Amino acid sequence: MKKIFTLILLSAVVFNSCKKPAPTTPEFTNVSTERKSLMFDFTGLQCGICAGMLPSWNAMLGDHQYNAIGLSVHCGVQDSLDNNFTLWMANYFNVTGTPSWAEGKNMTLDTYDNMKSSMETTVKQKADIGIGVIRSLSGTTMSIKTHTVLFNDLSGDYNIAVYVIENGVRAVQISTVMTHNDVLRGGANGMFGTSLFSGAQSKGQTFDQTFTYNIGTQGTDYVNAANLRAVVVVYRMNGTDPKEVINCNEN
Repeated sequence: MKKIFTLILLSAVVFNSCKKPAPTTPEFTNVSTERKSLMFDFTGLQCGICAGMLPSWNAMLGDHQYNAIGLSVHCGVQDSLDNNFTLWMANYFNVTGTPSWAEGKNMTLDTYDNMKSSMETTVKQKADIGIGVIRSLSGTTMSIKTHTVLFNDLSGDYNIAVYVIENGVRAVQISTVMTHNDVLRGGANGMFGTSLFSGAQSKGQTFDQTFTYNIGTQGTDYVNAANLRAVVVVYRMNGTDPKEVINCNEN
């Protein structure tokens, strides 16, 4: 009897040691607990004023690297960094000339100084929503996992949008080779995203989603895949129009 019990016990140990560990969800270590500003810079490589403003734009983002995110939206004439997505976005904002700017608190075109002032106001406000982002690249497919959490009770229509940007792009600005960061390459789920939730939601509610983005062809759609980043934005919507960026984050 003792031998039988020992065999049963040994079998149980072997069985348990062979069991595969339960799959775990990715750990989001970068959930934004503070409110971040999203800024749009509509620019072009043939724009002389844009060339002069580029150092200021880069310096501003460097000074606010933890609480502000820039989208460099190329939409100029004969601009190798524009694409159908950036031209689509520029058309929505009714951009008639570069440079032009907008900030997520006020989704309309503004002056550089007003955009910067709006950004400085936004980052002082408390966040209603936190966003975590994990991105991975396999071949030409970028996978973006998102985790959003509500810090307050909210009601209305909210969208989540995923953009892909590239840093460290070397391109001729007028007649000088300059480094361009935050170059908008495209979006995984449309210009202003898809529904995150609609109606009333309670504080503490969380949402986990996964998006995929085809990065395209090197040399045409991007320069260095290692420099691609994902930007996740939550918009408060009014029908199909974004009224305000509630928060954003990148990875």
